[in-house]
Amino acid sequence: MVGSRFESRPGVLRVKEDDNMPKQICLSCLNRLDSSYELYARCVSAQATIKRLLDAADKGNPAPGSTHLDWAPSSKVNFRH
Repeated sequence: MVGSRFESRPGVLRVKEDDNMPKQICLSCLNRLDSSYELYARCVSAQATIKRLLDAADKGNPAPGSTHLDWAPSSKVNFRH
């Protein structure tokens, strides 16, 4: 069901079967809906992965399968046009 894709994202869009809105969606819009939902799901997954890695790093334990990188922000950035 199209509406179930948004039920997990409160405040963004509410779709209810008993509202007065059209009950059909064109194929082009359905494809866009699917793409946007896939992006949302990937972002949620990436956020969870990053949080897990940061939590493990804070505890001094690298997460399984992770690679330790020594990184420090550079104060000098060069852009070439």
